[in-house]
Amino acid sequence: MPGTWGIYPWFEEDGEELIEERHRDEFRRLKPYGKIFRCVGERDEFIELQYIGHSYLVKPQLFKKVPTPKFNFGVTVRLRKKPEVIGTISEINWHNQTEKEMYFIEVDGKKKSSRYFSEDLISLECE
Repeated sequence: MPGTWGIYPWFEEDGEELIEERHRDEFRRLKPYGKIFRCVGERDEFIELQYIGHSYLVKPQLFKKVPTPKFNFGVTVRLRKKPEVIGTISEINWHNQTEKEMYFIEVDGKKKSSRYFSEDLISLECE
């Protein structure tokens, strides 16, 4: 499982025992439903998930693999339809209807309210 990406659609009703005790409050504040996590390890009965540089230990029951996102957190991108807009990937979420990742970007330190799909963005990391 380490190295894979997935969603962890946890709600309070699923049981707080699914989240390692020291990570529960922060995980609640994150509101994990719909976010795409990277699985980076396994420890005892838990898997370690990362989201924007934070790690959380959770039980693997709710983890559902999704395809690896085209862009990662912090990558500098340009909007395909508005090439003058340049920002960085600040969030990666899962769109259930289209079954693909969607991105939110920050431009000049401010999160844009629009969501973008990979085909809407061009990476500037290779230019």
